Amino acid sequence: MSSVDELTPRQDAVETNVEAPAIAASALGGLFLISMPAMSMRQLLAAIVLATALPLVALALLVHQQLVANERQASRASMMINARSLAALIDNEIDIHIAVAATLATSRALEIGDLVSFQRQSKLALEIIPGAWLSLSDPDGRFVMSTLLDIGQPLPPRGKLDIMAAAWATGKPQVSNVVMGPLSKRRNAFIEYPVFKAGAPLYTMVIGLNPDRFLNLMRNKSDATAVAGIVDRQQKFVARIPDHEARVGTLASEGWRAALARAPEGFAETQTLEGELSLMAYSPTRAGWTMGLAIPMTVLEAPVRRILWTTGLIGSVLALLGLTLALGLGRRLSRTVTQLETAARMMGRGAIVPPEAFPIAEATSISQALSTSSRELARRETALRESELFSRTVLEANPDCVKVGDFSGRLEFVNQSAVCLLELASCDVLIGQKWETLWPHSQAQRIRDAIAAAQSGRESRFTAASLTAKGAEKIWDVVVSPVLDLRGRPIKFLASSRDITGRTIAEKTLRDSEARFRGTFETTAVGIAHVGLDATFHAVNQRLCEMLGYSRDELLAKTFQGITFTDDIAAYLENERKLLAGEVSAYTMDTRYIRNDGTIIWIGLTVALQCDAFGAPQYFIAMMRDIAARKDAQDHQRFLLRELAHRSKNQLSIIQSMANQTARSAATLAEFRTNFSDRLRSLAASTDLLVDQNWTSVSLADLVHSQLAPFTGVERRLICEGPRVSLTANAAQAIGLALHELATNCVKYGAWSSPAGTLTVRWTLDRNGAAETSLRLSWCERGGPAVTPPTRKGFGHIVVEDMVAQKLDGQVEMAFDPQGLGWTLTIPEASYRADAIRSGRDGQ
Repeated sequence: MSSVDELTPRQDAVETNVEAPAIAASALGGLFLISMPAMSMRQLLAAIVLATALPLVALALLVHQQLVANERQASRASMMINARSLAALIDNEIDIHIAVAATLATSRALEIGDLVSFQRQSKLALEIIPGAWLSLSDPDGRFVMSTLLDIGQPLPPRGKLDIMAAAWATGKPQVSNVVMGPLSKRRNAFIEYPVFKAGAPLYTMVIGLNPDRFLNLMRNKSDATAVAGIVDRQQKFVARIPDHEARVGTLASEGWRAALARAPEGFAETQTLEGELSLMAYSPTRAGWTMGLAIPMTVLEAPVRRILWTTGLIGSVLALLGLTLALGLGRRLSRTVTQLETAARMMGRGAIVPPEAFPIAEATSISQALSTSSRELARRETALRESELFSRTVLEANPDCVKVGDFSGRLEFVNQSAVCLLELASCDVLIGQKWETLWPHSQAQRIRDAIAAAQSGRESRFTAASLTAKGAEKIWDVVVSPVLDLRGRPIKFLASSRDITGRTIAEKTLRDSEARFRGTFETTAVGIAHVGLDATFHAVNQRLCEMLGYSRDELLAKTFQGITFTDDIAAYLENERKLLAGEVSAYTMDTRYIRNDGTIIWIGLTVALQCDAFGAPQYFIAMMRDIAARKDAQDHQRFLLRELAHRSKNQLSIIQSMANQTARSAATLAEFRTNFSDRLRSLAASTDLLVDQNWTSVSLADLVHSQLAPFTGVERRLICEGPRVSLTANAAQAIGLALHELATNCVKYGAWSSPAGTLTVRWTLDRNGAAETSLRLSWCERGGPAVTPPTRKGFGHIVVEDMVAQKLDGQVEMAFDPQGLGWTLTIPEASYRADAIRSGRDGQ
């Protein structure tokens, strides 16, 4: 087995010991730590001056660049402030025009169409905006008034413009682009201000924006060297300094347009329309225009050029003075260094160097250090051998498999722990082998990469599996580190391999168990929560979040009691007490929770207590099922039972009344049976329709057809029409009986008793007021025998005239026209559903 002495390099203490020159180099301030050509002291001092001066020069350049950058940044910031200030002034100018328009929009003269008075008011109002004018156009796009012309003078056509439509659509004033004004006869922009009356467009006021006011704003905020301009949304000039008259309405420079395409605000280096390279700052206004301010680059760079000349001159003078001083000092240092060099050579040969005094304090200190170092070398040689013995002992005592090898991968040392871990007879068989041969072929590249990392001075770590000498598979946690010599250079690698087979298997088993639990926890169809003993949520699954309408983070921030309905908290606390006291192992209850949106949800709750291995309570396991549908079904069932009892009583009362009235009007028992049966069938038909609709409402068209269907052979002579209307249950029963009585009379005595007779049933909705409507149902017979008023009132007459009106709080009109019977029923909105009558016809 190789000796651990090979872990650290050894040199002969007398001839090749590396510590002496290393100490000397340290004493000399690190002058020989880097490889460089031989230089004289004067050359070295000159180099030092240059080396010192270069960072200073670099620093000066950085400071200079920062000064230049600050100067440029200050210029850019000043330009942007001016551009934004001008943009704000432009918005303020537009706001003044809009304020005048808003004031004039409230004019009584404008509302009543007194354009003469309104023109006079407009001229007075516009006196605060010299040069502004106002025109008025109607919704058809025709000018009807302008302050530029007297009333009665012909006005040119305007047409419907997009800006006018936008003003009416938004109800807000709109600022135009630059256009040729048909009235002002010049290129300018204007404000379109909509005027409404009773919610409908009445006029639009057009207030001209005088470019001269914008020119004055730009002149006050820019110097003589600057180019200032305002462009509209089409990037055409609204106003410009210089050359305003020639440039207004024309496109801005190509560079400015390209910058606007990239960002609504910023800077651009571009040529002005005059061809001069300038820096432009531009900023948008609220109206969609853009204010631009350009200053020639020659003007901006003048302060920068002054800084360049000043700093360059000062730096050159200082560098020349430093170089001259270095050459003078070099002569004095050269003799001292020569003496120190002689002392260093003596120490390199193993001699004891005596301390000497020099005129330079640092040289004296170096001489003393060389003397001390020469005596220290002998002591360190002994300490080195003792350190090597200690290293060997530590490596052998390490319980991990420790290996040392060269950078070709060949092993030079293996400790005794490797014999047991690798199931070897002796570790000597590994000495001289390549480390990668102990691993599967798939791991060879990883081994080579780890050795290469150690060679470059880096530590690496990996986990991999390999077979022992007896074929057992083990998983290793491997750390590969460089072994350094006294100069800190990597000379070997050290690999420490720890057997983590058991830990890895245990961790995998735990992960698999957690994955199975998490899959069950998250995919179950019920809500599950782990709740702490303090009622805080420890974990919740997605189903519970969906049931309660919270995100997972929101729910984890709440407490179990915080989402429980107030009236159910006491029962929850009592059940929790029983669980903690051991009175029950689990409990189940129906409770209510408050969802995230504030609504209440019924939950079927089952709770058990989770304890640790010693029986101490840890947390509650709560399983929650959404039972809202079951609760709704129970409530609906109770409601239906109450409703059934109520409806049954009403039906019995109606049948009893029909029986009494039919008995009074029937002459014989057979007549009573026939009439009573027909009326029962009519009532049953209405009831069937109500049952089909869960006793909520009945379509009037369905009711009419169901009541008239038994009278077969007359459908072709029936006209039935009206909008879609749904009747209440009471209205369906009452109107159904009335239609049956009318149909019976029509077949016996009315229009349907004649082959040519026709019947028209029509219903309409009449509006009684702003929000109230009523249903008007009419029955009109034509083509039958001549009609005469009845001499007495039977049960049918009572039903169609008195009963239906009283039951529905309506009005009935009977018309005994000789051409045919007429019957009209008017009922209020409470007896039908008004929200079901928006479109379509129910009549067939």
